[in-house]
Amino acid sequence: MIRPVALAVATLVLSLTAVGVACQTYDFEPVTPLTLAQTTQSTPVSAHNLKPNMFLLVDKSGSMSGPILPSDPQCTPGCGPGGPACPAGCKTRISELRSAMNTFLTSSATVARMGLAFFPADSSCGATAAVSSDLPPENATADDNGTDATLTAKAMDINGKIAVIAPNGGTPTADSLAFVGGKFDLTSPRQKFILLMTDGLPNCNSNNQNATCTCNPSICGSCSAPNAICMAQAAACNCTTSSCAAGTALCSKGCLDGDGSTATIADLNTKGIKTIVVGFGADTAGGAAATVLNAMAVAGGFARKCPMGTNAECDPMNTGADSCDTTTSLCKNKFYQASNGTALAAALADISKSLIGNMPCTFNLDSQPSDPRLLSVIFNGVDVPAGPDTWSYTGGAVVFAANGTYCQQILASTSQKPVQVEIRIVQQL
Repeated sequence: MIRPVALAVATLVLSLTAVGVACQTYDFEPVTPLTLAQTTQSTPVSAHNLKPNMFLLVDKSGSMSGPILPSDPQCTPGCGPGGPACPAGCKTRISELRSAMNTFLTSSATVARMGLAFFPADSSCGATAAVSSDLPPENATADDNGTDATLTAKAMDINGKIAVIAPNGGTPTADSLAFVGGKFDLTSPRQKFILLMTDGLPNCNSNNQNATCTCNPSICGSCSAPNAICMAQAAACNCTTSSCAAGTALCSKGCLDGDGSTATIADLNTKGIKTIVVGFGADTAGGAAATVLNAMAVAGGFARKCPMGTNAECDPMNTGADSCDTTTSLCKNKFYQASNGTALAAALADISKSLIGNMPCTFNLDSQPSDPRLLSVIFNGVDVPAGPDTWSYTGGAVVFAANGTYCQQILASTSQKPVQVEIRIVQQL
């Protein structure tokens, strides 16, 4: 917050006439008023915010049993959903997910207070109706001191549940998100997230306005010949399964539910629940999948960003697969896209870093002093001089010494025990 404070040095112009034996007159020359401006940047600091509540919502639809790379010689041709089970040596989407989640839950067990839910709830289109592992009690260790061991045990329990889940069914994303969103305590001061991991496009929504069976005979008549209405139905449905035709198992529920899922995520965001979208599998790299998942990521309030406006922020390996949109400061791939287990593990590591945050002892200034000597730093009401063990001004920021007393106080702060940092800049106008 910037608070301008005007300090005016008034000019006094006097004409003094001294009367004595020799009468003399003294004239004081007018002086241009000097005005000083002071801006104060005041920041309540909670370097260690309370650990967020985060539900893992994991897609276990039938497509997860398919191979990551169908051309893999270790995979039987046609194995997976609708075919024979893939052999043990074949890397499937579910096996790669398990491997990546094991890495994430082992290395980042304490990044959040986690819960777990799967979707679908059955072998068809049932939305999530129960959680496999609930969030820790909201009133437990309110300041998060000493919770790491408990969170680690929780993460290992979640890891074990993911390791044994069997893929089947459709992808009822919207209703599952709505159910999990209802499990949060909205009065909690903690940040709230749903980490959505899905390999397929959302469907299974009976309220989907585009859920009309392809070539409905009552509208189209015969489906044996091209029909404009029939073709329009098919385009609106945008079938996500092998067939959405009337009489098939999923029929209209197989139609793409991009709008419904995006609207549900946007509604959750208005309630303070952000959704982190991870698209798993090569199918999510382009086409309708990428379009829908990008919209979901933006609606969820956790789209991938490139604040410096460089492509490297979105594509650090310079593969050409991603770039930065400088008009929005968002990556082209706004969701976290992973085509295999290694890429998924890397995406989860990036998410973990985003949740933790970085550089809590660095304060970027909204305005810059004309001379660093015009800077003053007030820490909890006490003026702190610059120095190697206190703070320095560099790169447009006030940086507290990493091993100094003040940085350590910042690192130890919480939302219940914050520290107050004021940075004052004096400029001559």
